[in-house]
Amino acid sequence: MEDREPEHSDSSSDEDLRKRVEEHELEATELYSQTVAETRHVYGVLQEPGENQVLEVPYDILDRVVSMLQSGNQELLALADRSAPDNYLFAHVTNVTIFSAHLGLSLDLSQEDMRALSVCAFLHDIGMVVYLPLISMPIRLSSEEMKQVRQYTEDGQKLLTLFTNLDKDLRGTAEGVLGHAQTLSKNPQFSEKALPAKTRQFASIVGLCNLYESLTHPRSWRERFLPHHALLTLTDEYEKEFEQGLVKKFFEAMTLYPTGSFVRLNTGEIAKVIFTNPAVPTRPKIKVLVDAKCKRMSQPKLFDLTTHPVSYIAEAVDETKVQTDDKLLLMELRAQRWWVKGL
Repeated sequence: MEDREPEHSDSSSDEDLRKRVEEHELEATELYSQTVAETRHVYGVLQEPGENQVLEVPYDILDRVVSMLQSGNQELLALADRSAPDNYLFAHVTNVTIFSAHLGLSLDLSQEDMRALSVCAFLHDIGMVVYLPLISMPIRLSSEEMKQVRQYTEDGQKLLTLFTNLDKDLRGTAEGVLGHAQTLSKNPQFSEKALPAKTRQFASIVGLCNLYESLTHPRSWRERFLPHHALLTLTDEYEKEFEQGLVKKFFEAMTLYPTGSFVRLNTGEIAKVIFTNPAVPTRPKIKVLVDAKCKRMSQPKLFDLTTHPVSYIAEAVDETKVQTDDKLLLMELRAQRWWVKGL
């Protein structure tokens, strides 16, 4: 295939896009780093809580996550595609919190509800710290082991009492979310009568985002789904297992090619999605990193596919499996799967 450069209709707009992306990357990287660090601290303490141990919910950081997403900074969503190599749980909790906030904003939740939702997402897996040695094993758990791990919701509800700045109402909501975020709607216990409407909604949001995050990130016993394929899987297999319309809303919020995912263009070039376009989901803003010959671009090209009609997305790709002779390029692409800062 001919290695050609996509036509640029507005170089000034492309330069503006480059500056915007650079600013967003700096801001999002700092906040993501702080959120993972806070998760590592809170969940680390919970592994061996001392006598009279007290903790606080990091409201400031969670509010900033919501605020950054509201501002249109999608780089935070791209970072949520990463995993923590030391312990999957630390990045997982951060990522579920980001995805939940993103979905909550698309549902036009109030600021009060957005804070409550982000708190519930941040705390949804606290009971899992009890079972870290078990779930960290590089094998699929047996049915007996899974039965044991499922008790984590009860353990998590008990650990909520350690958070001194969690008021009674929010603690009650969080307890409900912890107890039902993993429960599918077909379960009779997950009914409108069993839970307050708000708790049910939050549990469904967190449960869906937890499932998506789990699918799109590797576990010790399996590889990840590409975000594109995970969204299609949710639509095909899980749409009826959450609140009506929620999977569709999540799909629309993330779009067919989510921010941070990689795609191959009709030109053969490989690009990273940097801004989604809900109005035209197949034509996001992208950063071309690899040319048609699988060689590193000397200067990555940023442009909006809506203003470049000749170029279009041919398929979603796994950037860690690009066929290239450039070993350093492949290492750099694979490294984007992991968050190592702070280790």
